[in-house]
Amino acid sequence: MSLLGSFRADQLITRLAAEAKPDSPAAQRLVNKLKGLGPKVIPKAIDALALSDKTHTMVFVDILASLVNDKTLAAYREGLADGNERVVSGTAWALSSSTSYNANNLLEFFDEA
Repeated sequence: MSLLGSFRADQLITRLAAEAKPDSPAAQRLVNKLKGLGPKVIPKAIDALALSDKTHTMVFVDILASLVNDKTLAAYREGLADGNERVVSGTAWALSSSTSYNANNLLEFFDEA
């Protein structure tokens, strides 16, 4: 991930987390910008799940669900293995909400024991 892309993702996620109403037009513009940044947002959005409240969790799950595909699936591994229950459930929720990847590829995550 480029340094500029990482900084931009951090900045947008911070602004989104500060939004009082995640369904407001301003928040939706931030969500669209985050989705537009592509896969570089995935680790940042997974990290944001740990500190988000219930309403913001839905927004981060939506962002993660929109970015999952066969190429980006490996980026979700850390979210599923995180020690924070909110991060694990949010990551799993995002994966279960998407049909744009082969779910059989998740079995590879269990090979590392």
